[in-house]
Parts: sequence; structure tokens; C-alpha cells
Amino acid sequence: MKCSLKIVLLFLMAAITASCGSYKVSRIGDIKDIDSNIKDNIRIDVSKITITEDIVIEKYKGLLREKLTAKNQRQVIKRYGDLLIDKGERLIVSDDTQSYRAGKEMISDAIDTYKIFIRKFPSDINSDYIYYQIARGYELIERPDIAYQYLTHLTNNYKESNYYQEAQFRRGEFLFVQRQFNKAGYAYQSVLGKKYEKTKLYDKTLYKYAWVNFKLDRYNVSASNFIKLLDKHYAAKQINDYEITDSADKSSTESIKDTLRATSLSFSYMGGSENIKKFTHNKEYQPLLYTSLAKLYENKKRYYDAINTYNKFIDSNKTSRHAYKFHQSIITLYKSAGIADAIIPEKIKFINNFGPGTAYQKSITKEEWDNLNKTIQANVFDLASHFHANTKGKQKAKNAQNAEKWYRYYLTYY
Repeated sequence: MKCSLKIVLLFLMAAITASCGSYKVSRIGDIKDIDSNIKDNIRIDVSKITITEDIVIEKYKGLLREKLTAKNQRQVIKRYGDLLIDKGERLIVSDDTQSYRAGKEMISDAIDTYKIFIRKFPSDINSDYIYYQIARGYELIERPDIAYQYLTHLTNNYKESNYYQEAQFRRGEFLFVQRQFNKAGYAYQSVLGKKYEKTKLYDKTLYKYAWVNFKLDRYNVSASNFIKLLDKHYAAKQINDYEITDSADKSSTESIKDTLRATSLSFSYMGGSENIKKFTHNKEYQPLLYTSLAKLYENKKRYYDAINTYNKFIDSNKTSRHAYKFHQSIITLYKSAGIADAIIPEKIKFINNFGPGTAYQKSITKEEWDNLNKTIQANVFDLASHFHANTKGKQKAKNAQNAEKWYRYYLTYY
């Protein structure tokens, strides 16, 4: 009775410590099997007790030396390990060298404590949690190789565990860093079923599984999985057909950018923009994918590939509200590439395709036309000025006619 009363007091002390903000109790709800012979009317006055987290830890350590029932021993060992690892984790993130060392030592003690639990109670219902905590501890003290072994034991022997998904993800992360991509893929894939679709870890797992396939040159599988992530962002209204929206917070925006870049890399390794339509069918955000791939090529100074990407979209989507934007990007790319001879023909083509009186004008909204019309006006004046400035030499007569043509066009519409 005396020992059980101590345990109750310690649980109260731990709870009070948490409420004071010095320690966040984790999984306190697991502690349910206190000896049932404790009387309900016990009252303990703790109002005058100064309780700190260190005191609670020391009290639990002291209890380990006492003779306890098997039930209470389970509780004390497990709780002592939890307290050590939680405080140790907070200490090792400190910039202070002394705190880091103290935290690392505390985590090592926690690992030893959990191992005692396993030796004493190998078939305990909480064994999966204990293996999870040991693995967590080894990761914290920078021994991922040993952590991996305990995670593997957990996933092999506790497939219905609440920790199974995270354990497989962490195994995948370790194997990915070791460049064991096939094994990493199996780890990630094991937790990508419907059972896990609504979990917080699902998207991260899908993202890494896509990267594994990319590393294994399975670009079609890689692209398919990246697109699944983009589908989710589109459903959440974090992207629209052309860009990232204001609905995406900073974290989501970075995730979307990474996913778009990875998707574009997959398409580029498969041969380019012709794969976009194949993999996305009638998805609304196709223009976003074409833009992303074109920018990837542009950043690598592969200007012709970027131009071809924009042209592929225009050829298949002549009345899209983005077609003129892509054509304007083509003109800009020719300028960036220093291909001056192509700029004038592209500007003429631009006006013929999107100018006043064309079918394109009728296919877009008034607001979109107003934006486009400003660009057309500027291009018409550029053409007239260009040909006017070149009314000398062999092409004098022809250039004069072209200058007159574009001046008349300008006067007609503007």
C-alpha cells in the first residue's frame, strides 16, 4: 500500500509539473493499471510542495530500487524512460555544449531503461512503443544505424502497431540516405495504401516514394506519384490552372514548388513536354505543368526546349486564355537566347494569332482581352518602327511596305 501510494503521488506530481509548463506529459493516458486496492478517498495536499521535473525524475529513479509489483514496475520503468528521453531531447537542441552533453547522456540512460523493460517484459502490450522509443533515442544521439535495426524489428513484429507507419517512413529515410533506393521504396510503399491516405505522414511518404522511383530511373512511376500530390494541392485550391494561389501557406508553397520541379525533372528525363498531356489527360492545371517544365529548361539555358514546350501547349490549346502568355514567353526566350532573327517573325505570328478581329479575341473575357490588347499594341508599334528603321539597302522597298502596313494597322485599331 505504501509503494502504491508513492506511485499515485508521483503521477500527481508529473501532472502538476505539466500544468506548470516545465514538462509536457506524453501518453499519460497509458497509465491505467494502478493496483485496484487503492482507496478512492485518498487526499494528498500538494499545495505546499515545490515540484520540478528533475525531482519527478529522481523520484521515479528511486522507485526503481524498491520492490514493486509487476504492474507497477512496468509503469515506473516506462514512465522513467519517457521522462528522460523527453527532457534529453529538449536539452540536446540547446546551443550550450554542457546542455547538449547532459541531454545526450540522459537519452542514453533512457535507452538503457527501455532495454531493461524489454528484458523484464518481452511480451508486454506496450512493446511496440518501447522499440519505437529506443529507435527514437538512437536517432537523437546520432546513431541512425542502430535506430534502423530497432525500427525494422518493430515493423517485422508489430504490423498493426500505431507506430508502424512512422517506423516504415523512418526506415525509408535511412535507406534513402544510404542510397539503397530499392529497399527504401519497399519501406515507403508499405504505408501508401488506402488505410493511410488521411494521415499526416501520407503526403511526405508519397513524395519520397516518387523520388525513389526517380533515382531508380522509373520516371513514369515518379511522374505519376508527383501528379497525385498535385491533384491534392489542386483539390485544396492551393494551385489553379496556372499558378500557386494565395490559399497556400508558406510551407505548402515550398512543397508545391518542390513537387512541380520534381515533376518537371521526370518529364524532362522522359523526353520532354509531349509526356505532360499523356500523364495529366484533361487536368485543369496542365498550363502550370507546361510553364514549370519550360522554366526548368530556361534555367538550364536549354532555350529551344523551353520554346518547344510552350509551342506544344499552344498547338493543342489554341483558344486557351494562357496561349498568348506562352507565345509572349517564346518571344522573351528568343531575346534571352540572343536569337534576334526569330523575334520579328514571332511578333508577326503573335499579332496574326491573337490580334483584333481574330477568333481568339472572341474566346476570352473582356478583362483578358484588355490585358492582351496592350501587349499587341506595343508589338505592332515595334514592328512598324523596326521596318521603318530598315528602309535602306536591298530590302528598302519591301521594308517600306511593311512599315506602311504596320503603321496602317496601328491607325486602324489604335
